[in-house]
Amino acid sequence: MRTIPTVSVKIWDLPIRLFHWTLVLSCIVCWATATQFEDAMRWHFYAGYVTLALLLFRLFWGKLGSSTALFSVPNRQDLFNYGRTLFKTEPSHTPGHNPVGTWSAMALIASALTVSMSGLFANDAVLSKGPLAHWVGDNASDYLSDLHQVSFNFLVGMVVVHLTAIAYYRIVKREDLVTPMLTGKKQLPESVKDIYFVSNTRALALFLVATGLVGWIATR
Repeated sequence: MRTIPTVSVKIWDLPIRLFHWTLVLSCIVCWATATQFEDAMRWHFYAGYVTLALLLFRLFWGKLGSSTALFSVPNRQDLFNYGRTLFKTEPSHTPGHNPVGTWSAMALIASALTVSMSGLFANDAVLSKGPLAHWVGDNASDYLSDLHQVSFNFLVGMVVVHLTAIAYYRIVKREDLVTPMLTGKKQLPESVKDIYFVSNTRALALFLVATGLVGWIATR
């Protein structure tokens, strides 16, 4: 196997890394406050609001952020070409998400959004209701409560697939996907170019907008 000379290249900006790890933490808190602790529904709501704000920010950043954060749907040829290398025992040297990883990331974001949005209208069949539950009837709220649970279970399944893929890349393809999400840097060929980064100030402004929208929703 031919070894390609590589250098350390920044691929993930600070906003993406903070989004990623804060989302992991907020999802864990959402799960714990809903299943592991009694009388913790208020904290479940707070964690849900944080999660929704993060996801809205990610949608904004997917349009207005750094190049590796932008949403780009891989075409069929890109998927086919990458699929041919998927089982090779060598790193992909992709700056950012590879075509399969792009679909995986978008599926995770869509799943988490479904959980968060349905939770706004859900109820726990006892005392607690989402801030927008009064906008819909009881039957619709019950349906969205079921969707909230089902979509969360689906999200858990997606996370398991995500973690399995990380392990596969580390063991089989000898590619570390975790460290770049911590440090922002990845070993890539010197020929890799066209990576650009947007200011953290823009990220902060967009996050404040997302937080404001969630705050408005929470007080309806």
